Amino acid sequence: MPKTQEWTTSTAVTAAALNEPFWINGVTYDSGNTRLDVVVGPGRVDFGGVGHSSPPVVEKTVDTHVFVASPVINTTYFIFLNSAGNFRSSTSNLLFPQEVKLGSIVVGSTLTTLTRVDSRGTMPQTAVVRSHVRVYNNQAESINPGAWVSMPFNTVLEDTNSAWSVTNRRYTAPVTGPYLFDVGVAFNSGGFNGFLSLGKNRSNAEDFRLCNLTGTTFTGVRHIWLTAGDQVYPILWNGYSVQLQTYAGETYYWMNVFAEN
Repeated sequence: MPKTQEWTTSTAVTAAALNEPFWINGVTYDSGNTRLDVVVGPGRVDFGGVGHSSPPVVEKTVDTHVFVASPVINTTYFIFLNSAGNFRSSTSNLLFPQEVKLGSIVVGSTLTTLTRVDSRGTMPQTAVVRSHVRVYNNQAESINPGAWVSMPFNTVLEDTNSAWSVTNRRYTAPVTGPYLFDVGVAFNSGGFNGFLSLGKNRSNAEDFRLCNLTGTTFTGVRHIWLTAGDQVYPILWNGYSVQLQTYAGETYYWMNVFAEN
């Protein structure tokens, strides 16, 4: 993965930046430093938030220079921005949690043959996701040992496509494409010897493991490909009887789903 650095000349927010996407405005090959100099314009992105945190918003009002060290011919470099306001480049098109893809730089047969590609189809002016679900549970729940249990997320904070079913404890994909599942749970009693997973079109077996249960608090993140209509169940299996941890008005177990189309 190429090393990436970035700098800006101002942190002030102006009204103009509120309606500007982070377009890739230019790229040149800096032969003296053996790097690509990628110029990203000003913009604003609302990332939506994780758990119960406030939705992070990243705003920049001047051009940002993103440097890709030691580029290689006939290679594509994707440019990303995360919720901390940091840019990165990669030859992988895979998004990390709380990131948007701004576009890519295609290096041709020479290091000076450069093509810019903006992700206009995957990033509207203020967001990259077409579906976003934030749910959590605020009721006590006991987990019996030796069986898969669907996680009881009974409170919906956001559901842009009515994709989460509180009754059936499942997420239904509204569109075909890549999805990010971010799940966290905590126990307040019992032993820990099991798994937090996702079941695809079934709730009694795992298809994608998020993490092993090795302590009282744990989280898991997984990118998966779904076809429109696929149903995903966040499920848990444990070898002991356990009590999921809750407090009045909030919880220690939650789920976020982002459609990365």
